[in-house]
Amino acid sequence: KKLKVEHVVLATAKVELLWDAAPKTCEAVCGQLPMTTTAVHGRHSGGEALCLTPTVIELPEQENASLEYKKGDFCFCFEYKHICQHASEDALEIAWIYHEAVMPRRWVSIDGDSTNQTGPWKTVDVALNKFGRVVEEHRFYELSSSLPRSGQLRMIIEAA
Repeated sequence: KKLKVEHVVLATAKVELLWDAAPKTCEAVCGQLPMTTTAVHGRHSGGEALCLTPTVIELPEQENASLEYKKGDFCFCFEYKHICQHASEDALEIAWIYHEAVMPRRWVSIDGDSTNQTGPWKTVDVALNKFGRVVEEHRFYELSSSLPRSGQLRMIIEAA
């Protein structure tokens, strides 16, 4: 089973799902299909873009989590409210790596504020669940790399 991911402005990626390494994550993503969402740049992470899923579900555990990323990786993360400075509510992120210079990161308070709303802050590396790998793309990386300048892109994710 594969996913077809399409930016509405004619960029596509086919993603091979890693069912053996991340079956719960693949099931959670496929259970949300088809979805229309908005892609944004991972603002503190280098070559990472992401989107939020329309429905929030919590996975019971991390699976196939890693701090080593390569261009083409598709990852998944449950972001609970206050996990970082900008997390005002629970969210599920689908993230993808479009450039090798990348490390997903989040800002957290260093003074014991469990809601991460009070400075000073520091950044911490984030291990994400790798659940897929791009096997074919047309302008997908190009468009993803324009997100720091262009802002947001509408995208559709559906079964391929």
